[in-house]
Amino acid sequence: MPSFEWSKQVSNREAFRRVGGRKRHNAKRRRAQLKRRVGLLRLLSMRELERGDQKEWAARFNVSKATISKDVAWAIKTCGGCYASGIMPRVRTSGRIFSACWEYHGPGYY
Repeated sequence: MPSFEWSKQVSNREAFRRVGGRKRHNAKRRRAQLKRRVGLLRLLSMRELERGDQKEWAARFNVSKATISKDVAWAIKTCGGCYASGIMPRVRTSGRIFSACWEYHGPGYY
């Protein structure tokens, strides 16, 4: 839709359909982000972060290097110093509710 048509009034039905589509799209992106970040935490729980890992993981998760860099920064903030410790996240989601707990499996569990 061209930008000059954005201010055009639409019916309630059309507006609700657009909102529903945006919510569905954003929920799909949030689920993908959560899945990727939990996978990243699991990878980091098995070994230290080394040179070239982010590039490899970006290819593995099929995202850009910028996205994986943000995810690694989030993992460092979330997990602190649990790298290569065997402490892994167990995540449960139900709709919009997200819960996580940490389990110790020992180094080299996977």
